Amino acid sequence: MAQTIKLKRSATAGNVPTTSDLALGELAMNTADGAIYMKKNVSGTESIEHLNRGKVFLTQSENPPSSPQIGDMWRSVRDDNTALGTFIYYENSNGSAQWVEI
Repeated sequence: MAQTIKLKRSATAGNVPTTSDLALGELAMNTADGAIYMKKNVSGTESIEHLNRGKVFLTQSENPPSSPQIGDMWRSVRDDNTALGTFIYYENSNGSAQWVEI
């Protein structure tokens, strides 16, 4: 008989686990963002690693996503599917993040 394995998870957009939420090497997911996280330890410093950060998320809607990650893309469209523009969530050298049209 097959077993179902369930990871710790959240369905709240933008919710990221903390080091106290996970054991070392434990995985967690955010089902609203499609994100996977793991607790790691480097030279005694614990942190949470966003494992699928290299994946680009493309949202197609009239309004931008509420909890974007750097590198996410958004295609602005009207209700009738008329495209208004394509944007990428970008962080400049000052650490300021914003949607930039491409």
